Amino acid sequence: MIHTISKWLLFSIVVFIPQMISSYSSHIDNLETYEFKIKETAFNFGEKIVMRVHYGWITAGDATFEVDNKSRKIADKNCFLLKGFGKSASTFDWFFEVRDTFYSYMDKESLYPVKYYRAVHEGGYHFIDEVDFSKEDKIISKKGEFKVQGKTHDMLTCLYATRCINLGELPVGKLIKVKIWLDNELYELGFKVLGRETIKTDLGKFKAIKIQPLVVADRVFKDNEGMRLWVTDDANYVPLRIESPILVGSIKADIKEMSFLKYPLTSKIK
Repeated sequence: MIHTISKWLLFSIVVFIPQMISSYSSHIDNLETYEFKIKETAFNFGEKIVMRVHYGWITAGDATFEVDNKSRKIADKNCFLLKGFGKSASTFDWFFEVRDTFYSYMDKESLYPVKYYRAVHEGGYHFIDEVDFSKEDKIISKKGEFKVQGKTHDMLTCLYATRCINLGELPVGKLIKVKIWLDNELYELGFKVLGRETIKTDLGKFKAIKIQPLVVADRVFKDNEGMRLWVTDDANYVPLRIESPILVGSIKADIKEMSFLKYPLTSKIK
């Protein structure tokens, strides 16, 4: 249970990622699949987002997401280099030390991954994986080749590609399905927009879009619709807060730092 909570704490900001999910919620089979046909990205080279992850008054650590400051050429595709880092706080290390690193090369045209790297160091658990998404009909990882139909996201490209959907124009309650490849399995998860709210953060007050991911209830999470995500109500769609009730209390991640955004932060209330 501790391992499950810690993984969620540091990387469920990506929301649609099933790191903490032990089974697939089949009731989203018939949801609409959103095709990532977009003209403009919601992020810029050099963008950096840091979120503080906490349980009650206890700060568990930080989750950092960065876009490298230059384009990379991988498998004849021009790519964004996306980076994710999870680090437990020094005061939390004695309980459960986390040092996680994620890299993803994202095709600038399709916004789908070309290559993905993941190094996990959580407590006594260590794991390194590299995944090749460059083939049309298969995914290649250290554990072999896997046949797939259609394109799928990894953890980081899912975060950045979903920010490029025009979330502000999605009808309230509209269900969207997203495919993610993780730990040599394909997952399909859903989310919907709940509406708009004003929230207060350490960086000030923001007009925000409230989103509900669909996850699977298990030993940690109370139900499959209890998680909530707030993003800036502007063209950046920066994640501001994510929270979920668990069996005892709730877990939250709050924006701590954002820099080199592509668009003006018009959602901030002065």
